Amino acid sequence: MSLFWRIIIGIIVSAFGFFMIWKTVLVQGWVGRIQWAEQKLGSGGTNTFLKLLGVGIVFLGVFYMTGIFGEIVEGIMSFITPD
Repeated sequence: MSLFWRIIIGIIVSAFGFFMIWKTVLVQGWVGRIQWAEQKLGSGGTNTFLKLLGVGIVFLGVFYMTGIFGEIVEGIMSFITPD
């Protein structure tokens, strides 16, 4: 994929992650309460989980833009698959 499209897609993914952090209550209205997060993270665990997920999505978008994402996947797969 060309550098231009990689940057555009990375910006869109990062913007979606930022939106999840910024408007967590709205996103929670879409997905509902997450019981696992409420049990493990305490009261307000769904909001915390959605914010952490948003931060992860922002990082993925930046990694994709810079081309690091492919190297990270290769590194993880090298541990899983034999040579």
